[in-house]
Amino acid sequence: MKKYLSMLIVILLIACNSDEFKSKITTEDLGTLEPNKKLQRLSKFNNFGDIFTLKRKVQLETTLQNVMGRPWSVIIQNDRIIIIDLITAKSIFVFSGSGRYIGTIGRVGDGPGEFRSPNLAALVSDKLFIYDPILSRISVFSVNDRNYLRSWGVRNFYESMTTVNGKLAMLNRVGQGYETDFEIFDSLGNKISSSTFPKSLSEEKRRFMFGGSFRLSSYNNKLLYIGADEFKIICYDINAGKVLWISQEIPSVLKVPKELPPNFGELGINRIKWLKNNYSSLLDFFCFNNGLIIVLADDYFLLYDNNGNFITAVKSPNDKDYFTTDGNYLYEITEPYINDNKDVVNPKVYVYEVANAELNY
Repeated sequence: MKKYLSMLIVILLIACNSDEFKSKITTEDLGTLEPNKKLQRLSKFNNFGDIFTLKRKVQLETTLQNVMGRPWSVIIQNDRIIIIDLITAKSIFVFSGSGRYIGTIGRVGDGPGEFRSPNLAALVSDKLFIYDPILSRISVFSVNDRNYLRSWGVRNFYESMTTVNGKLAMLNRVGQGYETDFEIFDSLGNKISSSTFPKSLSEEKRRFMFGGSFRLSSYNNKLLYIGADEFKIICYDINAGKVLWISQEIPSVLKVPKELPPNFGELGINRIKWLKNNYSSLLDFFCFNNGLIIVLADDYFLLYDNNGNFITAVKSPNDKDYFTTDGNYLYEITEPYINDNKDVVNPKVYVYEVANAELNY
């Protein structure tokens, strides 16, 4: 009898640990979220100018050596504005907070401290981490003196990168066949952990066919994820290894169909047209120190509180510009432009503060 009982226990353990019987958290499993009353005060505003007040305007200095194209990625660090120009110059430019040109970080090439495609950037303290998909590596530079420090190779192709609790979080590109959604590295490149975000049934069905934009951000040492499939924000505690909350409301301004058409695989080039007409474009995703979460989609700013509750949607003042934050202020970086002398001039930077100073706790 004991023999058969032992065999039964083993069978049950195997079943419970198999993928078929694993209990999976989906985006519908978590309950009601507690609203942040302080941040929810912003719900009465529906214009960009009612929420964000222009604090100052900065003109980035232009020299023959630093003319750039459209900003690809921007990092704000204390009195530094770091701009990656991936397409035109394949360079990383550094300016002071007043717009003075300081210099560049790294250079084009294959060797140490060099890159072919500076794609994603993240900041830990005064260390700048640059992901280069062509060279399949992450390089680390000192922001203060712009010197190269170290690098390490990576195997996967990454869609987004952020820092959380002094660690580097890398989001695997959807559709590449990787078993996990994200990986966590320490600042020396040692892989600490990897895991998968919960997905609803409809998202699971179409995520490999869709292959759209997916982003990471972080707030208060918690990892945040959003996928363009359903625009649901997931808050994940990397230390506890569990999901804390999942936003449920999809703002009415977003286009998010429940299913792909049955003949989606046969549409060919018309897939792009179908996606453009039926899906909103996820452009960016970042958080403020006060807990305000902002999703940029199409030409809208979607505002959420730090518990995942939707607050309001406002039109972007210019959906062609690049927006980011240093945690305290919102930064708008324009494209280069032609001045009165017909010269190409580097971007302007507009710095906004969140309306109602009492929100900045």
